[in-house]
Parts: sequence; C-alpha cells; structure tokens
Amino acid sequence: MKYVKNYDLIFPILLGIMAFYIVCGGRILDPQNIAWLANGDPAQHYLGWVFFRNSEWTFPIIGLNPNFGLEISSSIVFSDSNPLFAILFKLLSPILPKTFQYFGLWILLCFILQAVASYRLVSLISNNKIVNNLSVLLFLFSPPFLFRLHGHVNLVGHFTILFAIYFVFSKNLKKYYWILLLNIAILTHFYLFVMAFVLFIFDLFNKCFIHNKVSVKIISIYTFITLILLLTIAYIIGYFTDNVNAFDGGFGVFKTNVLSIIDSGTVSTQWSYIIKDIPVPAGSDFEGFNFLGSGILFIIIVSTILIINNYNDIFLKIKQYKWLILLCLTIFMFALSNSIAIATYEFNYYLPSSVLKFANILRASGRFFWVIFYIIIFSFLYILINYTNKKTILIILSLAVIIQILDTSIGWMQIRKKLMIKSKDYWVTRLNNSFWADIPKHYTKLRHIPLINYTKNWSTLSYYSVNNNLKTDAVYLARAQGKNFFKAVKSTEQVIQNGSFATDSIYILDDENYDKALKFRENNKNITKYHLYTKIDGFNVIAPNWFLYKKY
Repeated sequence: MKYVKNYDLIFPILLGIMAFYIVCGGRILDPQNIAWLANGDPAQHYLGWVFFRNSEWTFPIIGLNPNFGLEISSSIVFSDSNPLFAILFKLLSPILPKTFQYFGLWILLCFILQAVASYRLVSLISNNKIVNNLSVLLFLFSPPFLFRLHGHVNLVGHFTILFAIYFVFSKNLKKYYWILLLNIAILTHFYLFVMAFVLFIFDLFNKCFIHNKVSVKIISIYTFITLILLLTIAYIIGYFTDNVNAFDGGFGVFKTNVLSIIDSGTVSTQWSYIIKDIPVPAGSDFEGFNFLGSGILFIIIVSTILIINNYNDIFLKIKQYKWLILLCLTIFMFALSNSIAIATYEFNYYLPSSVLKFANILRASGRFFWVIFYIIIFSFLYILINYTNKKTILIILSLAVIIQILDTSIGWMQIRKKLMIKSKDYWVTRLNNSFWADIPKHYTKLRHIPLINYTKNWSTLSYYSVNNNLKTDAVYLARAQGKNFFKAVKSTEQVIQNGSFATDSIYILDDENYDKALKFRENNKNITKYHLYTKIDGFNVIAPNWFLYKKY
C-alpha cells in the first residue's frame, strides 16, 4: 500500500465527473430546473425542502417542517430531503432564486466521492495508479449505486459505505475521520448511517479486542463521545419527532434475494444485455436489487480460477478476516430477512414479535447487502491484483470495465433519459381555473379529506400550496403514522359528520366524502349556506364562508 497524495485524487475526481455526465447528463445541475423532480419520491424530496425553506426556524429542533403535513408533519428527515443540504441552503435562502433545488449538485458530489472513496480503498491493495483508476470505474458503474437515481436521491450516497469499509481496512486512521463520516451519514439518510455505524462498531471491536491496538478505556471514551454527538445531531435535525412510527411494517418484504448478485432485473428496469432477469417475489426486486454487473462477474470468474490455483495461500489470508466474514454473514442474514427467497421459492423462519417490531425500523433490509456488495468487489480485486502479473491485471480490468459500462447501459440509459428531460423551473399541473388564484386571499391551509399519507394527487396539491403560501396535509412522508396520525384522521372524519369546516382552510375531498358532505348540506342548509361546494379542474372542493368573501 502506498500513501495516497491529494494530487493522486485528481484523476478519480475527473472520472467521477465524467461518469456523472455520462449517466445523468448536465441538466439536473441547473438549480432552477425542477422538471426531473416532478413525480414520485423526487417530488417528496423537493417539496419537503421547499416547505422547509419557506417555514420559520424552529428551536431547538431546527429540522421541523410544520407546514408540510400540519398535524401529521414531522421533520426534514422524513421527507428524505437531505437534511445536510436542506439546512445549509435554508441558511443561504435569502440569496437564492425563488425556485431552487440542490439535488443535482448532491448527485454530482456522490459520484465524485464514490470515485475518491473507491480509489482510496483499492489503493490499500495496489500501488498502480492505472489499476486503481480502472477499478474506480467498476465502483462508479455498480448497478445498485446507479439504480438509486430512479428516485431515492439521498441513497445515492454510497460513498459513506465505501469510506466506512476503507476505514475498517486502514491501519493508520485519524480518530476524527469516523466521527466526521458518521455525522455526514446521519445528516444524509438513516440507512446509510446504520451501515456505517455497524462498520464503526466492528472497527472498534477489531482494534481493541482482536489486535489490542487500543485500550478498552480509550475506546469506551471515544465511543461515548461519538454517541453523544450523534444523538444530539439526530435530535436537532428531527429524528425523534412525535409524528413518526418507526415500527411500521415491511420487514420480510423489502429484502434481498439469495440470487440477487446475478439477478439483472428490477420491477421497472433491466441492467444487463447478457444476463437475464430472474423472477423474484414482489418487494425484493426493488429494495433487494444487488446485481453486480457482468464486468464484475467476469472478474469474479477469473479470480475464482486464481483461488483454486492458490488455495492454500489464499485460505490463510481469509482466516485473518474471520471476524469480518462473520459480520458479513450476519448482515447477509438480515438482508435476507426471516422470509428467505431463492428466486421465487420462499421459506420463513420464526422470529418473536418483539424482534420483528424492531426489525421493522430497518424494514428495507435488502439495502444492507450494499456493505457486502462492495466488500465482494474489493475482495476479488485483491485476488486479481495479488495473484497475476501487471500486464494481465490491466488486460482483465480493462475488459471488465468495458463490459461493465456497456452491459449496464441498458439500465442507466433509461435513467439518463428521465434526468435529461427538458429543463423547467415549474411543474405543469391541472389547476388552471382562476378560482385557485383567489384561494390564498381567504385561506391559509389546504386540507385533504380523507387524510391519507401519499394520496393520489398529493404532489399537485402540495406544489400548489407551497407556491401560494398555504400549509397543507396533502403530503407524502416516510413513517407518517405516528401517535398524532390517527387522531388527525378521526378529526377529519368528524368534520364530515358535523360539517365543522375550519374557516381558515380550503378542503379537497374524494368522491365518497364529498357525497357525504353534500348530504349533510341538504339537511343543514343554515350551517352551510355560506360554503361553496363545487368541482373545479376535477377536484371536489369545499370553501367555507366563500359567499361571505365574494360572489361566485
């Protein structure tokens, strides 16, 4: 291993930028281009940020986002709007344009840091810069990394996992590196934090109890300080709000498949021309997507031959990492969940309900295979680099990189197409009637009945609300069914039953509840005589006291 100098990282950084432009294009870097964020999870991330930007600062929990959800609102954490960037750019909000998104910049940074982290990791086993930079391309074109560009923008931050693996294998590491990484991870996404934290705990265990490099006392103090800092930051940015149900179900559904590393397909995308999709149970074809890619599989095949030819020597080296192997097996079992799937065949094993409850905190267990995914690549690169000559390494790596990039292009070209749609600083919605322009003059809130997290038209209503300074409960939040959720649902049901529409709110109702409201109006005309009941642009609308404000 050779010490990596700062100027050694220039080329990996350029590779990261190049890969970004190949896969994503450049349009998403325009901070006023929000066209690519108009649907699904990206809409949640963007709207969560805009509501947060426009709201007053809250203390001591600065991450609260009260206008995005009203009674069921939580924090910037649970709209997956990247708390790290959200807080930073809210501070800069006065000098930013009215329409502003930072998600394109975040993705570019992820590509760059993916390259830097993988270069440092491979430099632990290779002194050859060409070999190291070729290896970087395998990490940059790893399907699970690129697949997250479909919508889970925060989860593109795989660099946190790579740096954590690098720290585990590094012999000389400054103590504050782990603290910095863990804080970045917790400010990015909880899943990434947990993966990094697991490797952090393993690293402490390894250095203290296996290699006796650090005393138990020092490790204990270091761990205590780290935990206090992490808990403080988690509290400040809003991880522990009342409106969150951390135990929501899904564990055993959003898992990985035993065959995931050779399964090239997801529910929506194929990632190989060469290797065909393997049918798997619903759920595991998305969160459990962990296809290695044909180029990496090519390296594994070559390295397997090298293992057979150098079995005794490699086996002795493997024994040195028995605790890491045990950790990987544990992570693998968690990623599989208690409902193990091999292609479409499934079998379950019993777990107590109390264990399942806490497992649901990390219900998308299939994501945890990412740790093993990168260790697999690193391990087989180690075998290739250490048991072949330089010329052979370069030939095999070059072929692998070409195969990996070209073969996975069937997947990432679809992503590029989505991200390279025509730039716009607005979303086109169906709210065209002049009626909508009058709403902000008389109301401060927009409410949807029934109260449902991720109702059909939530993004249209939420986008309209934030552009017109309205608070709303027409939102999409992660883990929304906290202790206030069902209370709020009951309250909205009572509104329909007794006609107690708040005069500061405009109401959008589904057909069933609108019919109930019409029946109530027929029987209680004195109560409802000033209310407007109408259908506008396909939406059922009730505007309390509308006829006191103006004639319609």
